[in-house]
Amino acid sequence: MDGRGRKFAALNLSRLIRLPVEWYLKRERGNLPHYRRSPAERRLADVRRYLLRNRYAVRFGAALLVLGLLCGLIAIGLPGAVLRFGGDIRSRAMGEAGLKLKTVAVSGLDHLKSSDIRAALNLSAGIGLYDFDVAEARTRLLQIPWIADATLVRLPPDRLQISVRERAPAILWQHGKAFDAVDAQGNVIAGVSPMAYSALFRVVGAGAAQAAPALMEALAKSPVVSRHVESCVFIGGRRWDLHFDNQTVVELPDRDIASALEVLARMMTEQDLLEHDINLVDLRDPSAPRVRINKDLARAKPAGRGA
Repeated sequence: MDGRGRKFAALNLSRLIRLPVEWYLKRERGNLPHYRRSPAERRLADVRRYLLRNRYAVRFGAALLVLGLLCGLIAIGLPGAVLRFGGDIRSRAMGEAGLKLKTVAVSGLDHLKSSDIRAALNLSAGIGLYDFDVAEARTRLLQIPWIADATLVRLPPDRLQISVRERAPAILWQHGKAFDAVDAQGNVIAGVSPMAYSALFRVVGAGAAQAAPALMEALAKSPVVSRHVESCVFIGGRRWDLHFDNQTVVELPDRDIASALEVLARMMTEQDLLEHDINLVDLRDPSAPRVRINKDLARAKPAGRGA
């Protein structure tokens, strides 16, 4: 073997010996005594020991830092801006796909107009069909006194179908100088014209709208009485006075109205109550009804006419 061959063999042999040693030293460097490490390794080891000894404080500080960053982002409105930016991108994508709201069809209207529905929903041109919140829109519609129920359906690519069920006025409620309509469930429909609903059953007094459905149910079972009633006045928030078409007033009890109406119906059919000059029938105690004669009408009767 010449000189070059011996030199090459010596180099390879030294590398074979040195590599395992270097690998072992690198693996065990973390376990070397502190004084045998390089300055950079010693600083890194010091940091690791500090973090290990104070790991709970470090974790708590990191959590506070993250929380502070989140609060700062919220304070400057970054999440809202990101959401708005995402919403704008979505709206533009829907517009490019042809999914923009263009047609609004409303059905079931009688007293209201389509313009009332559009105004309540504040519909804007060009809004994305799926950006329109149908649940919120339904909540807005149910705040309109006339609307009992509403259904909203998206019909791609550009149509919104709104089906409305309006309340049916059953009672005209007079409180003070104001008039409101009331449906059979006692829901108030504010701001109606009394002339437009003058044919409705009329109740008068504070709280009459809420108590009227129970009275109407009782009167419906006594048609002999109900067909002569012009209006009902709620007295003291407890009981009713019925005003008849011949100006007779009937005072009902605050409880068990049905029994009082049965007594009144018998008096009307068996004793021709409304044919006599009676201006008051006191049925606050149905077991002991009392009547009061209208003396002015009795004196004005021609001679020979029975009372």
